[in-house]
Amino acid sequence: MVRWLAPVLAKKAVRGLVSPQTQVQHWRIGVRVNGPRLFEQAGGPNLNGFRWLEPPPGYFWADPFVVEHDGRPWAFFEEYSYPHRRAHIACAEIAADGSFLSPTRCLASDKFHYSYPQVFRAGSDLFMVPESFDSNSVDLFRCEDFPAKWSLVTRLFRGRFVDTSIWQHDNIWWLMTTTAEPDARSGTLLLFYSDTMSGPWQFHPANPISTDIRNNRNAGSVFETNSYLVRPSQNCSGHYGRDLSLNQITELTKQRYAERRLLTLEPDPSSAINGIHTYNWCGNIELIDGQTTTPLKRVLAGSK
Repeated sequence: MVRWLAPVLAKKAVRGLVSPQTQVQHWRIGVRVNGPRLFEQAGGPNLNGFRWLEPPPGYFWADPFVVEHDGRPWAFFEEYSYPHRRAHIACAEIAADGSFLSPTRCLASDKFHYSYPQVFRAGSDLFMVPESFDSNSVDLFRCEDFPAKWSLVTRLFRGRFVDTSIWQHDNIWWLMTTTAEPDARSGTLLLFYSDTMSGPWQFHPANPISTDIRNNRNAGSVFETNSYLVRPSQNCSGHYGRDLSLNQITELTKQRYAERRLLTLEPDPSSAINGIHTYNWCGNIELIDGQTTTPLKRVLAGSK
């Protein structure tokens, strides 16, 4: 009992002693409108033209996804509360200048943390698979009343998984996720397939897809461009969310999987951004997140 209790109490004591001057890894969302997309930029990918949005005081914003609804773009993202040390999913319509209009909470829990809201359409319905690894499950939600009412459809997996991405290709549903046992930083990237979105999901024979911390976590929705599929991945070597890469999926069948790296986007040394770990796009809008090292006092006060 002492062996188990001592580390728990020590961790709580350290949290209680956190000073307002403590440096935190503060995440913001960047929006680029009508610019050349990362995979289309001549001379290599860069962050030029992104508008960085500052969250409300006491929060950070990360893991942005984008979907079109009734002809207008909407962002779904993690909104983390520093005082509560927990996150929920928020959403906002994206204005023509890239700003977020009236961000609102759309999926929350009193028991666990939500992040990485992978949103996607299937027919006329909109679905979401958020990350909630401390709930010990991967759950599928359907939007009942856009944008803020979601209902649980089914539990896809039991266990601790992070950064789950799901997509349909050649009439097959594919799901890629990373184990968080014993820790997400040492996780294994796994691929599954199914004839239906709700499963049952078949374990792919090419697993594990990756055990390399430089690409074993997804960094956004798998998307198609130029007649091939692209998987965004994040690099957590050195520190969490160090940079991200776009990888071309060169083989995707029930028997085989292969990919090759197309490009890597690293933080600009001339800026304060020192980490990037999510990328999504829809139409003429790109969303990304960026990390800065900032005093806790400043983010609680809402200063830029």
